[in-house]
Amino acid sequence: MEELWGRHVALSELSEHARRQLKKEMIKSEQAVFLRGNHVHCRRCGSVTTAKVAHLPLSADAKPRYFCPACLIMGRMCTQTALFHLPSPVKSSPAPATSAPASVLSWQGRLTAAQMRVSRQLCENTVKPHLVWAVTGAGKTEMLFPLIDEVLSKGGRVAFVSPRVDVCREIAPRLKDAFEKVPQLLLHGGSEEKYRFTPLIVCTTHQLLRFKDAFELVIVDEVDAFPFAGDEMLAFGVKKAVKSAGRIVYLSATPSKEMLQQTKSGELALSLLPARFHRKPLPQPQFIWLNKWEAAIEKAKLPQRLQKRIKKLVENGPLLIFCPEIRHLEAVAHWIKRKLPDYKSAWVYSGDAKRKEKVAALRRGELEILITTTILERGVTFSGVSVLVLGANHRVFNTASLLQILGRVGRKVENLAGEVIFVHDGQTRAMTEVKGQVRYLNQKAGEEGLLDELSDV
Repeated sequence: MEELWGRHVALSELSEHARRQLKKEMIKSEQAVFLRGNHVHCRRCGSVTTAKVAHLPLSADAKPRYFCPACLIMGRMCTQTALFHLPSPVKSSPAPATSAPASVLSWQGRLTAAQMRVSRQLCENTVKPHLVWAVTGAGKTEMLFPLIDEVLSKGGRVAFVSPRVDVCREIAPRLKDAFEKVPQLLLHGGSEEKYRFTPLIVCTTHQLLRFKDAFELVIVDEVDAFPFAGDEMLAFGVKKAVKSAGRIVYLSATPSKEMLQQTKSGELALSLLPARFHRKPLPQPQFIWLNKWEAAIEKAKLPQRLQKRIKKLVENGPLLIFCPEIRHLEAVAHWIKRKLPDYKSAWVYSGDAKRKEKVAALRRGELEILITTTILERGVTFSGVSVLVLGANHRVFNTASLLQILGRVGRKVENLAGEVIFVHDGQTRAMTEVKGQVRYLNQKAGEEGLLDELSDV
C-alpha cells in the first residue's frame, strides 16, 4: 500500500489497485467534513466555514449535507466523503548503526564559506521551523543539499514545495541532477505523472493538502509568494504534511514583516545570507520618470529617450520588460516592433500556451526582448539579462515583487552585465523600500566580507 503511505485522500483519488487493497485490508477512514455546532470543519485543509455557507441540497434520505468551499479547487470534500490515510514509514538505511549512513548526494559542486555556515545551521536545528533569508541568486537550493542528503540517506522523505508551478518545474531537474539515484516525483495541478511513492517530491503547496504525517523534511520555497503568503489553509497543509518530529524550512529573498517578527520572538530560527555566491553586489535600481506612463502605453507614444535606453540595454544582452497588466502587453509589443524592428521580441502572460517556449527562446538567444507580466518575477534565470519595469509605481508592484524582478539581474557568474530600470510617474513606498533594502543587504554583505566590489555597496 505504498500509494497510501503518508497520503490523505478520497477513494476517487486512488488507483483501482489501491482501492482493491483498501477493501481487502479493511483500512479505516475518517469523515472529510463534519459539523460542529454551527460550523463546518474540513480535515483535509483545516478550514472552518459557517454551516449556512457550506450547506448542500438535501440528499435522498433527507439528511443534511455540507461541503468545504475552501479547498474545492482540489476536488469536493463533503460530509459523505471518506478520507484514507496510512502512516509513512521510514525505510531505514542499511548502514550499520555505528557508521554514518551512505550519502545519496551526487552533486559535485562546492559551497562558499557563507553558504556552508547557513547549511550547518540548517542541519543543526532540529527543534523549530527555520527561515532562510537569502538574496536572489545566493544559491539557496545548493545550501539545502546537505540537509536533504542527511534526511534521504537515513531513509526519510523530503518534499520541496513552492506556491508557483514555474518554480517547481525549474527546481525539479536541479534536484534530479543533485540526487541522481533517488526516485523523484513532480506533482502539480497540470502534471502528467500519476502519484507514486517516492522519497523525494517536488510539488506545489496546494498538493500538500493531500498528505498527512508524510515527510521528515518539508522545504517551502518562495514562501512570500502568492498564493501561499497569508493563506492559512496552505500553511495548515505544510504542518499537516510534516511528521511530528519532522522539520520545516522556509526560503525567501523577500520575507514578510510577520515572518521577520517571528524570528525576533523566537518562533522561527533565522539564517541570513546577504550576498550572492559570486561575491558581486545586488544591482541598485535606476528610476526614470515618465509622465502619465499608462496613457503613453495605450497611445503607443512612449518617448524617444526611452526607446534609446531600451536599445542600449538590448545591445548588452536580453531584456525583460515587465508590465503591470495583461492589457498593456500587446500595446508595448506593437510599439517595440514599430520602433525597434531589428530586435526579435515577443510577449507572454500566465495563460499563454507558448509560455515555456518563449522563455526558452530568450535563453537560447532567439529572442532579445520578452514583454511580460509578473509571472516571470521569480523562478527564472537568464544570463546577462536587464529588466525594465513599466509603471513601477502601479499597485501590483509591491516591495517583494520589485525585489524579485531586480533579482533576475546579475545571477550568472559568467555574465553579470545587466541593469534594473524602474519607469514611473510617482515614486511609491515599495520603490523606496527596494532601494533601501538593496543598500542594507549590500552594506551587510560588505561588513561580513562577502563582496569583492566594496566600492559598489
